Formats: sequence, C-alpha cells, structure tokens
Amino acid sequence: MEFDELAELIFRKMISKLKNNIGLYVFARERTKFEGWFKVELCDSLSIHFENVIP
Repeated sequence: MEFDELAELIFRKMISKLKNNIGLYVFARERTKFEGWFKVELCDSLSIHFENVIP
C-alpha cells in the first residue's frame, strides 16, 4: 500500500470516528487529552487492513 493510500484510509476512518463520538465534546470542553483513545481507535481501523498492528 502506498503512503497516499494509507493516509486516505486513516483520514477516512478516523474522521468518521471523531464526528460520531459525542464524548469527545466533553473532552474538548474540559481540555482533557484523548490521545490514548485515538491510538486505540487507530489500531482498530488499521487491523481491518493489516495483520500485525502494533501500538
């Protein structure tokens, strides 16, 4: 998979997860970090297309 294809895959998957998660509004309002959650969701999205995903 080329870099551009991988970037498109990541952006497409993660944008939909960000848009559809009301809980992120609470994190943003409180200025709380959500990087850990984002990494879990990213691994979930990548594991659909790749066998060995390592965080």
